[in-house]
Amino acid sequence: MNSNNELVEQVVAAVMQELADTDDVCSDGELQASATVVFSEKVITEEVLKSRISQAKSIHVNTAAILTPSALEFLRSNHIECHRLTQTANSASQLEPNSATRFRLVNSNTNDAAKRVVEDAISREETVWSEQLASNCREAAELAVSSICRGDANAVAVLATAATGVACFANRNKKVRAAAVVDARGVSLAKAEIGANLIAINPDGKSFFELRNMLKTFASGGLQNSPTNWD
Repeated sequence: MNSNNELVEQVVAAVMQELADTDDVCSDGELQASATVVFSEKVITEEVLKSRISQAKSIHVNTAAILTPSALEFLRSNHIECHRLTQTANSASQLEPNSATRFRLVNSNTNDAAKRVVEDAISREETVWSEQLASNCREAAELAVSSICRGDANAVAVLATAATGVACFANRNKKVRAAAVVDARGVSLAKAEIGANLIAINPDGKSFFELRNMLKTFASGGLQNSPTNWD
């Protein structure tokens, strides 16, 4: 963990006690083993996650919740998906209204820019992203296709070295319209020309800002319809 992340953790530790007086908590403090765990804390640390998660496969957090760097690393290393929630007038938690398109990041790359852009996407309020880790490019392609076919996500971005191979494999499925892209303009073209619901990006050699711009372009405007002659 770099010095900036360490500073974040120190600041969080200093304010957690103050926030504890105003935070709502789950109905009980016991370790939870359900498929999904809901967190309503304003700040979520690795310690908070460990205290409440047993075998959960996903978590729901409030729109404005802050996940510390160690919390994000814990989720990534344990293959736990993170979804952001909003509160309705009657305080019931639901998926954000602007999340009619559910986006997923399948990441098989471990370089720093890829990690940072995943953390940035998940932390953004305007779009709901979840993350799924893959051990190699083939698994990344399979997970991406599976997510679309099961309806877990409407649109998937894959970070993988063999981006072209991922797109080719994914396009074997009739429900997938995949394209390997190298920049934000390529993302725009893929959306406009084929209504891409899957993009594959090789993050090697790309900066955090380039990757973030590509993901923002993919999410902008939601999912595009497929061309009339696509089938």
